[in-house]
Amino acid sequence: MADNRVPANGQTSIITVHLKFFKHAFPQKETFRLPAGSRLCDLLRLVEPKYFEFKETQPSRSDLPLSLMSRKDLLFVLNGRFVTDAERSDILLKDGDVFSVFPVMAGG
Repeated sequence: MADNRVPANGQTSIITVHLKFFKHAFPQKETFRLPAGSRLCDLLRLVEPKYFEFKETQPSRSDLPLSLMSRKDLLFVLNGRFVTDAERSDILLKDGDVFSVFPVMAGG
């Protein structure tokens, strides 16, 4: 996780980051409170067990778990800007950031 050092004022600085997960027509939304200095990769470590791990139950075709998709089948967007694989470990999160995950859609 990110650096948890206590600032000079003695209080741990916390930021709020919003997740929008577009697996279906309407996004699932969740808010995370993280230590200041957290990076995007820290947030991904928190959300992966909930949204990306294969569940015990067999999914229906319309509820395919993201763990069965490769990373190239997902789009990651931070504050309206596409985030590449290479950038994920370097991006420092700020208070109020909105991180969105979209499965790639195809069809006609």
